[in-house]
Formats: sequence, C-alpha cells, structure tokens
Amino acid sequence: MPNGGFSFAASAGMRAYDSEIGIEIGTPALFKGSVCFRIKGNIAWLESYNAAYDQWAKYKSLTGVMVYNMNMLERSRVYLEFGTYFIFPDHAFSSSSYVQGVTGSVGVELFFSPRTKRASYFFSGGLAYIDAIADKIEGQPGYGSGFVFSNGFRFYF
Repeated sequence: MPNGGFSFAASAGMRAYDSEIGIEIGTPALFKGSVCFRIKGNIAWLESYNAAYDQWAKYKSLTGVMVYNMNMLERSRVYLEFGTYFIFPDHAFSSSSYVQGVTGSVGVELFFSPRTKRASYFFSGGLAYIDAIADKIEGQPGYGSGFVFSNGFRFYF
C-alpha cells in the first residue's frame, strides 16, 4: 500500500445478477508493500426475488481477502485478491442464517496523484462460489455465485 497506512474504500458493483454497494477497510502493507488484508461489507439486492415478486429483497455479505499488490507504476498498479465471504440472507427468501463461500478477483488501481498516492479509483473482476439457495422462492434459485465486478474509490491514511 502507498505510504504503508490503512485504507478505506466505498464501492458499487455486481455479484452474479445482483447489484451491490459496500465499504472496506484495509490493513497497512506487509512484506515490502506487496501484501495486505481487507475486510469488505456489502449490501446486495436479490434479482431473483424482484423477478418473482416485483419488489426488492436485500442481503448482506462480509468478505475477508488477502491482497497481493504487483509492482506499482507511476500512477497505477495491479492487484490479486483471494479469500472467503459470508452471505447473511433475508428471511423473506431463505431459511439459512448465513452461507460461506470463496471469492477471487484481479483489479487495477489508478492513483489521482503519482506523488502522494493517497487516493485512487479502482475496478476489479473475478469469480465467487457459494452454495446459497433462495429456498423460499419458487424454483429455489441460487445467488451469490458467478462473475463479480466492483469499482469505487480508495483512500489511504
């Protein structure tokens, strides 16, 4: 991480067919700035519930990832993240209290100032796998697994 400090981010994206927004907190960089850990909290809206009942139901997720940062160029860098995540579904569509899965992404971070590297825009894409079933909806559709896209702003302190 730039300047070896904590980070805070706000993001929006997609998890399979479901839209989500979230925040994250990152640790200071370890191992010469190449590794850090992030905790992400998101709220997502279940598209399958909207298709069945013409109204939205949301679920929460909590993700913990290890991040490997590649060599930083003047204004950008690439990173890999891999970890576990938990979904806490709404009881309107699921009888589970939580479900655990895994996720991994590749991202790019673009810094606003090449000198200070305190703020950036980021985007990432990857895959998530979780065995989450909306068992209270007809057809019992799965959710939370598939392609994941996220973008937002990250700030370093």
